[in-house]
Amino acid sequence: MSFLVKQLARRDGGLGKIEIPLLADYSKKISEDYNVLLDAGFALRGLFVIDRNGILRHMSVNDLPVVCPANWNPDTNSATIKPSPKASKEYFEKAN
Repeated sequence: MSFLVKQLARRDGGLGKIEIPLLADYSKKISEDYNVLLDAGFALRGLFVIDRNGILRHMSVNDLPVVCPANWNPDTNSATIKPSPKASKEYFEKAN
């Protein structure tokens, strides 16, 4: 993950101001360890909450290629996020 995403406002697809640490997995070692690294060499989008004692408390992994926002519902024709920084900006401008 680019740390630029922390600097972008939410309406631009960034995270805005947050007080939790983020990391980037440039070596792909973490992706491999958490079984989200695909054979093609890229990782599925995953969220892992690890407590101070190193215990995994929550894990969520999303498949490709649809990027679904929180509270997304396929039955209501909810908008999905287009999976590119430029194309997703339209969604984030409307949602935030």
